Amino acid sequence: MKIFIALVLCFGSAVAFGKNTPLTGVVEVRPGHNLYVEHYPAQNGRPTLFVANGLTFSTEDYQSLARALKELDPDVGLVLWDMVGMGETLLLDPPVRQRIPIEDQVQDLKDLKRTLRITGKSSLAGLSYGGALTLKYSTLHPEDFDHFIAFAPMLERLEEQDMWIRHMARVHMLWAPYPYSRYFADVVFSNVLDYMITWYRALHPNQTKSKDELKKEFDHLTVKDWWQDSMMAAGLPDPRNFEDVYDYYLRILIYSTYWMAEPSVLDNRFKLEGVFRMVQGVKDWNAMAAAKDYPKGKIHAIAALQDEHVKIGRADAFWKSVPKDARASYLRLNYSRHKITTEWPKVSAVWLLNILNENPELNHGSTFKGDPIDKVAVHGSTVIPLDKVGSCESVLRKTPEPR
Repeated sequence: MKIFIALVLCFGSAVAFGKNTPLTGVVEVRPGHNLYVEHYPAQNGRPTLFVANGLTFSTEDYQSLARALKELDPDVGLVLWDMVGMGETLLLDPPVRQRIPIEDQVQDLKDLKRTLRITGKSSLAGLSYGGALTLKYSTLHPEDFDHFIAFAPMLERLEEQDMWIRHMARVHMLWAPYPYSRYFADVVFSNVLDYMITWYRALHPNQTKSKDELKKEFDHLTVKDWWQDSMMAAGLPDPRNFEDVYDYYLRILIYSTYWMAEPSVLDNRFKLEGVFRMVQGVKDWNAMAAAKDYPKGKIHAIAALQDEHVKIGRADAFWKSVPKDARASYLRLNYSRHKITTEWPKVSAVWLLNILNENPELNHGSTFKGDPIDKVAVHGSTVIPLDKVGSCESVLRKTPEPR
């Protein structure tokens, strides 16, 4: 098995970015535990960047960022991987039927870094769930990376979702309504395919597929009542245990609504369960409560002003909670929603490379206002271009001081 994995890594399918060739395949990070990895080895002493997926992402969702990084700096190293519950790793042994603690994902990454035998400087970045992983990692193994870079990180439970789940859980614990629960499932899932198609077409008005074509595309999700069977797989919760009841309604929420905003969760019949298990394992994470444990001078944060999930007010509150001696830089990016690295891959790549290049302006805890249209990030009289990367002297432009 180990020989096979080594061969896949050396000779697996590869896409060239400049003079770099990614090593693509399955890596056994510890006995019996495998992760899907895409590794672009660093050249000429350049640092390596690990990039952690968002909740519904896979390595496929970072290809535009990878291209931007490699176009700007062909020598920089890059590691993309699918965590447990995601992408190709999920498909190695589906379905996931256990909670996936965020601490386990951290340990997997630590084992992966050791297995890849990467030498030299390295940094960790992540979006959303991957941002939470990045921050959690910094509290457990701060010495492993030179920088921890969190894009729109998951900070806490989403307030609206948490309020709904808690309300439903309290009602359930009061009435313990077995007939109602079964009735709810029957009603929700009896016409699920038509329901899915209606919502998909409403959310994507410019798509050109007919209703029959969409039925064929989504049909694999409803084979043998998969949708209903999957959501009810754990059975009804113990009405005396609040966490059991909470997780029961968390599952209902994820199965019933997540695909509306994230159609990619319908890629296969196992992905929604993987998402549920990851949320189940990270729901107690609170980035503000963990702030006291962040390492000195290593925390970078990037927030989107139009973020639909991590509202900018909460992102600002998070940054204020980070101890001053832990802050390195904070970019408040305008004209962007939650998926910053997808909406603005080149801007993201430029900012990442500025951090990896040890730009001296990004280690004082300063807050920058980013404008991807004008392609600048501004703090006071310091202006950093967002369309190119060079030495510290060349990327920094000072605005004229008022006379």
